[in-house]
Amino acid sequence: MLVSSRATAMEIKVLYKKQEGVLKIIESGFEFKSLNSFHVGFDRLNTLFASKAGSTPVRLKVDLLDPQQSLTFTFIHPTNALSEREAAKEQLTQAIAGNRARASSQIDRQVSGSAGTSATTSPHPGLGLSKVDLEIRKKVLVKDPQLAKLHRDLVIGGVITEDEFWQGRQQLLLLEHLSASQKPGKPSTLVDPRPTSSQAGEFTITITPQLVQDIFQEYPVVRKAFIENVPNPLAESDFWIRYFHSHLFARHRASSRVDANDARNDPVFDQYLEEADDGLEPRHAQRRVYDRLLDLGSTQADHDASGNALDITMQAGKVKAALPLMRRFNEHSQRLLSATVGDAPSVQGESGAQDNYTQQIRIDDLEHHQEAQPVRLNMKDREQYYTNMILDGEAGGASALQSDTPHTLDTAQLAHSIREGLEEWDVLVRADDIHDTTPATREIEDGLRSTAQIAAHDTGAAHVATSNAMKAAISCHTACTEFLRLYWSSKLSQPRDTGKVDRMVDFIRKTPSKVDAVVKKAQTVHEADVLRQALQPVLNGVKKVLANEQQSFFCCIISIHLPFPVAISTTMSSIIVPIGYSGSSCGYCGGDGQRSEKEENYSYGFWAVQMACEDYRQLIDSGWRRSGGYIYNPDRSRTCCPQYTIKLDAAAFKPQRSLRQELHRFNRWIRFGGDLQGGDTAAATTTPTAAPKDKHKGKNKTFDLLECVKESQHDNHANHNLEVSLERAGYTDEKFELFKAYQVSIHHETISEQRKDSFKRFLVDGPLKYSPITYKHGRPVSMPSHYGQYHHVYRVDGKLIAMGVLDILPECVSSVYLMYHPGYQSLNLGKISALFEVALALEMRNAGAGAVDLYMGYYIHDCVKMKYKATYQPSYLLDAESNTFYPFTQAAAILDKHKNASFERGVSIKVDGGSTPGEIHSATDSDDGSYSEDDDNLPSPPPAGFLNPRALPKQLLNQIKILDNRSMRLLTYFTLPHSYRSQVDDLVAALGDKSPNFVILIT
Repeated sequence: MLVSSRATAMEIKVLYKKQEGVLKIIESGFEFKSLNSFHVGFDRLNTLFASKAGSTPVRLKVDLLDPQQSLTFTFIHPTNALSEREAAKEQLTQAIAGNRARASSQIDRQVSGSAGTSATTSPHPGLGLSKVDLEIRKKVLVKDPQLAKLHRDLVIGGVITEDEFWQGRQQLLLLEHLSASQKPGKPSTLVDPRPTSSQAGEFTITITPQLVQDIFQEYPVVRKAFIENVPNPLAESDFWIRYFHSHLFARHRASSRVDANDARNDPVFDQYLEEADDGLEPRHAQRRVYDRLLDLGSTQADHDASGNALDITMQAGKVKAALPLMRRFNEHSQRLLSATVGDAPSVQGESGAQDNYTQQIRIDDLEHHQEAQPVRLNMKDREQYYTNMILDGEAGGASALQSDTPHTLDTAQLAHSIREGLEEWDVLVRADDIHDTTPATREIEDGLRSTAQIAAHDTGAAHVATSNAMKAAISCHTACTEFLRLYWSSKLSQPRDTGKVDRMVDFIRKTPSKVDAVVKKAQTVHEADVLRQALQPVLNGVKKVLANEQQSFFCCIISIHLPFPVAISTTMSSIIVPIGYSGSSCGYCGGDGQRSEKEENYSYGFWAVQMACEDYRQLIDSGWRRSGGYIYNPDRSRTCCPQYTIKLDAAAFKPQRSLRQELHRFNRWIRFGGDLQGGDTAAATTTPTAAPKDKHKGKNKTFDLLECVKESQHDNHANHNLEVSLERAGYTDEKFELFKAYQVSIHHETISEQRKDSFKRFLVDGPLKYSPITYKHGRPVSMPSHYGQYHHVYRVDGKLIAMGVLDILPECVSSVYLMYHPGYQSLNLGKISALFEVALALEMRNAGAGAVDLYMGYYIHDCVKMKYKATYQPSYLLDAESNTFYPFTQAAAILDKHKNASFERGVSIKVDGGSTPGEIHSATDSDDGSYSEDDDNLPSPPPAGFLNPRALPKQLLNQIKILDNRSMRLLTYFTLPHSYRSQVDDLVAALGDKSPNFVILIT
């Protein structure tokens, strides 16, 4: 049924996916009304496909764009299904024609417009491209709507230039150019004009000049008849009318089942009839087959010999009525080959042809390859030959050859060599090192369960594909992929376009926030999961780029100090380079050795080219911490795991019983030995070499930490030789091998991830400048002579088993990192090293170096990995707001109630209003995944303890010292170019009143 009205162009009953409904075609598009209704705009129409006339059922297939989709409708009217389909087809065809016309004109404008906006010295307008080149670009964009949309968003939007867009896409232009320059060859179809029926029941054949030429070339007899009978006695129109009704045309038809009774007798064309070519031999000579490997008849003689009779398909002439048509096909194919390949090649000689066949049928894998057997030669005067070999220093080989008896292998010597080789190996992973696999198994099961649930509830897939959120995701994905392509092509090109790389990095850096904005548009949790999974590969690419840029930046910064004049490096104690506010995955709230998937750990950081120890001491008292030369301060208000600086009062430290037991257990293993994997080493099977102790000795003696840590270092009768030394940070292969073993076994990293340059940057090449320490009572030999970065080295029997990285600073020792050999994990070297570091602080205090505290890094109240720090008391936690240390027990009671708290006020710190980590972007950014070039570093409001970068005191800014890396000239804040002021503002806001102590290097 077809109904017309003003609001609705037509309504037709159809079936869609076996569901009956009404197809409504209106002014803006069409709708399908049923249980699952949907609307499609005319701007998404791409192509139409209709079933053949007269076939049932009557169908119409509609192909859509943005996203690509196909809809098939079945027209179900009992009598007017075909007419309804044609009416709907006509309406949709007009809409498709309008879409293509608009797309063509729009692409023409954007190609010409983008070309016209670029400056050039070429006499041609725009990009200096010829009209042919512009047409080729236009055709490429017309054929690929997604590429055209990307061109419109990025080039017309002014994000990138026309040349940058087509960089790396020259292959598309070349293929289009080749396609346009190629001439179409001869059609391979057999000429067979077929009539079309009209509504009145008349059959019509349309005669075109090309059809006439094809008929003449395919059937020379028709050409002959045309020349002899046109224009006299027949007009050209009469000639073709009579030809299509004649027996000659019936015989020329491609089908052998044509009813010859439908043809008429015609005196003109009947005289050109020939007998049917259905004899045993074809009437026309066949093309000779010069390659017998392609000749199906070349093996005909083998059939009788092998007893294989020819089946029906291989017996020529079995169906005599089909012979003329088959031979016509062969002749048609021969004409195509002659027109394409040319004349037949010259016949090769029998020997050349045979060699060619042998080369083609030989299969190398089936050949039996044998090594060439050497020709044995008889040698005279063998004794003289061996004597010469001995004189030449090859006595071993000579003695082996002189013996006529078979050479016997010395098994004892072989076993000794193998034993020596095995002694050089270290056991990195033991059976007891394999952790409980339950968490991994649970994670796999959760993943499978989540996948099954998504598959079970995947009923809204079509909705997700057509939603606005998915369109925004596609736009975001396409744009970011283009930026990634341009980044890597520019990064790897020579010479490198630094400005272009920086622009692409700026766009790529904003991608995570764009992805978050797209996901927020999702209407359901399932849709949000689908969008995030679809965009995850892009985020992986972004992480690769940012990691590569960070590594390049650090390598560049590390080398900055090299060209410094001596006067600058000596008078300016602390030189820093601003990096900015950034987010990363959290390494605390994940599983064992794992990091969280989302960026939930936010901090502000800068790079220290060189740093005075006194300046760094003030920084760590304000919540800062260093990783190599990178110094950062966590944003506790926006991170998932708030981090608090923790320090231990070494002078008042009283170790708990469990710590005392660990230290005694370690000393017993040093003195008496034992099995490292056996648990309690007191039950060691190794016989003690020291004299037995008096069981009553020291029973009521007070525990002395300094005496206990030195107990096993000076025992000449101990089973193991323990050496604990403090040395300036420096690289050795031994330390790097220990670092690799620790990272692979404890942190579950791969061997390929361990690099020497990363190890040096992280734990060796620190920025701290060494400065002398003043001891009131004289420096002990084992104490450091200077403040700076040190390695606390632990060796057992000369082997390096652990190393701690320490910063010796005025009035404090800061523990940076500890690594140990996995084979000694049962000794709990983490706790042992902490006790040795406390002892070091106590020794420095006793020697008159001041009140020395031990800074143990960050403490996270909810993190199991950090709980061990609470066992070292009395300790203190830093309040980020007031930069004041509070007793641990008082601070922990507040943290039990508030995850991120102010110890001074005893309340939770919350970010009210402003931007959040996922929303740190400027007002010019949109929420649809598009990109802009403006971005602020610090969020608003700033992290706790930071100043407002938009309201810095002028008095503070007057004291800022800035150094230009290119000219090595000192600048003031107010003489600094405005393009650099934003990053300097953020750095000053982060450092506060300590900013004048540093020289800010502008690169």
